[in-house]
Formats: sequence, structure tokens, C-alpha cells
Amino acid sequence: MWQAAKTGGSNLTNGPQVRCDDGCCRAAGGQELLRFGHAGNLGSCLHDTYEYLRPALENILGYPVCLESFTSHNVPGAASVRKRDGSLLIRLPGPNEETGRTFLCLSCLASQDAYCRRVAGCFVRMCARIARNAGKSWDIKAQLIREEQFLWDNLVLSLFYAGNQKYNALDLLGTAREASAFRYEGAPVRLGLVATWNWYRLRPLLENRQCLISEFEPSFDLRSRLKGDKASHLLTDGIRSFYVVNSSGYATSWIVLGPARDEYTPDTWEAVPRAYSRINEHLVGRDMTIVVNRHGEVLLFCRDVVVKWNRSGWHRVAGPSLSTILARYFPAEVASRLANAAVRLSERRQGALFVLTQDGDHTLAAGSPGIAKNFGGVNLFNIADVDLEALCQIARIDGAVMVSPLGMVLNAGVILKLSDGLARSQQGARSAAAFASVDGVALKVSHDGPISIFENGTEVRRAG
Repeated sequence: MWQAAKTGGSNLTNGPQVRCDDGCCRAAGGQELLRFGHAGNLGSCLHDTYEYLRPALENILGYPVCLESFTSHNVPGAASVRKRDGSLLIRLPGPNEETGRTFLCLSCLASQDAYCRRVAGCFVRMCARIARNAGKSWDIKAQLIREEQFLWDNLVLSLFYAGNQKYNALDLLGTAREASAFRYEGAPVRLGLVATWNWYRLRPLLENRQCLISEFEPSFDLRSRLKGDKASHLLTDGIRSFYVVNSSGYATSWIVLGPARDEYTPDTWEAVPRAYSRINEHLVGRDMTIVVNRHGEVLLFCRDVVVKWNRSGWHRVAGPSLSTILARYFPAEVASRLANAAVRLSERRQGALFVLTQDGDHTLAAGSPGIAKNFGGVNLFNIADVDLEALCQIARIDGAVMVSPLGMVLNAGVILKLSDGLARSQQGARSAAAFASVDGVALKVSHDGPISIFENGTEVRRAG
């Protein structure tokens, strides 16, 4: 087995960047994101660049990843290598068309996910573009300052399209992103676009489902109309009403979905807010639906993939079921309710931490008394017996919700006592989730939306 130097932290932000006087790329808040340890060594600079890009890649994959570096003496000869633990090493490009010695490491779970393997392939091609244009370290920084947003957009849309279709989709994505900045009476507006290359197939499907279809006479350039006409932002909501846009970016029709029907929703859509479940009804072939939600985020639906863009970059939404992981520890109904509660809290931007542990006494002893003291210390309720809204309400109390293996809520509002090192990590909620999952599993919902699952002290899955 090869010996490698492994890197990979828990910093999950990759925000807007600015160029500073010292040549570093920094987040808007001043946090350093890219600094070259050995600016004269292009191979080292590329490794630092891949490490800088890694957190944004994790959000798109929905799984944590790390980098592994090898020396010239022990570097694997193949472009991809399966390790004994089931993880997958994928070679990243080296400088000047040299064989790369830095590998992207996908966990066993991630490597079994076809979507993750596709994203990893697109990431390798993105890194090849960066390496190909890098003669000096400054070339890398200059390219990221100019093109980083385009590079990530191109990676995401390359999952579905190639050639002219991809560039048409990139243009529509730009239109939606501009619309996400629009405010009406101080609040973001919602927008829905159905970008279709199959209108001759989609229209009969919509008519069969009793959807209202109104054609524009004449059709119009949507980007120009949204810029010039305030009312055009209020015509669609991305849930029941949409613009139909052709490959040239022209709005040809306005549609309103018909009566709700019992439709099959893929298990992979568990983390997709229920409001968007009907979008699955009108995805035909490679057609794409783009939605700007009430938080000013852009959601992209295409075939079995749902991803979202916000100011911190792209995030995977649809993917392997969260409840499947939770069901390893708890009854299926309890696991499903916890996953649904997490999605509802995420959509409302309400943070929560569910500590689901096999050793409740140990974890309870490492925290504050919580609200159970108000009930004589008895268990509060079983998750399977209460309304989902009641579960969300108690999860909003500051602190962790403690759940037994049978789904019994033992306590809520428990402030976990972290070690000094974890407390100083400036990632309190993430550290608490990792700490609480040492003997089992923890489900964390961030105030800005993402959902994470931790097992045995390590993050294993994220969505949103």
C-alpha cells in the first residue's frame, strides 16, 4: 500500500474572493483562502490550488473528500486506484503536462455514487484547464480571479450538456442569477424557467395534466425583459408557474401546473423541499428547470440531479437518502421523520442538532440539564407519535435534541460541553455534531440551509 500525505480540513466555505496587495485570494470577510507555500514550485502551487478548491467540490459532491500526495518514488501508476478500505484515488493534473502526484480521495460511499464519479471526472478536467494555463504561480491566481465562477458553472452544467446546449444553459443560468438579485418591496422575488429542447414532447404532456399554457405573441428575450419590466419578475413563482424558454433564451410560453396528482418522487429527492416535488412531472429528456427561491438562491433541476447555487457556491440537494443512513440506528419511520424535519428546518433557515446515539447516558452526561428538568426528568415523547411540526418546534430550542435508539426524545435544549480545543475551533455547531456522534450519529441543520450527518465523529453526508 502506498504511503501518502493526506490533507483535508472541515472549512466548508468558499465565498466571494478579492485580490489583496500580497497576492492572496481572500474571502470577502478577509479570511485567506489561497496562499502558496512555495510560490517557486509550480507543482506545490497546484496542490495548494486543489486544496483551495476542495471545500467547494465537497458541497457539489455531497460528501467530504481529501487530497493525498505521493513522492516520485511511490506515486501510483494508474489514473485511478481503489484502496483497501473501498475509497477511490483519482489523479489530478501535474504542472507542464507532468504526471500528477496529488490524488483526489473519494470515500467508499462517495465512490459508489455514479453522480460523484461524474463530478470527479469533470473536476479533473477543470483542474487540467487550470494546470494547462499555468506557467507561473501568478497565472493560477489570475485565472481564478477572472474565471472561478465560470469554472464551477461549467463543471455543473457539463454533467448534463455539451457543445452549444451547454453554453445556452450557461446563458440561462446567468439570467437566473441576475434575477436572484432583484428585490420587490425589499424582498427577493421567485422565478421559474423551464428550458426545453423538447417542446413538441413536453406540450402534450402538460396538456394531458390539465396545465394552463399561454403562448407569448411574439416571444421575447427573457433576460432583456426581466431587466426592463418589473412585473415580469412576478409572473412566475417556480412552484406552480413557469416561463417556457427555448434554446435561444426566448420566452415562448407561460405555464401554470394543473391539479396535483399522486406522482412518483424519487428517493433521491428526499432533501428537496416538498414545494418543488411537482417539478419532476415536467422534466423531459435533457430539459432543465431553473428556480430562484425566496432566499435568492438558484436551484437547477435536470433529470435525476438537483443542485443549488448561492453566494457560497454550488451545493448538491438531491442524492442518496438521508433516512437510509439514519435507519442504520433507528426504526425506519423515525429515520424518515427526522430526515423530513431536517429538510423543513433547512428550508426555513432554522438551525437544529439531533443527537442520535446508542449511549444516551454518556452523551447526556456531557451537557446541560436541558428542558427535561421541567418535566421531572422523564422522556418527552416518541418521534413516531407526534406531528412533524411539533418536532421542528422543539428542535428550534437552542441546544441539541437527544434521541434514543427507539426514537424517544430524551431531552432537548442540551448544550454540549466541548473540550477547550473544540470550543476554540470557531466551528462550534460542527464540532458539537462531531463530538456528539462519537458513539453513534448526529444530524445537523445549519442556519444557512445545509444538512449534515456525522457518524462516529466524522461527517459522512451533506445535502443542500
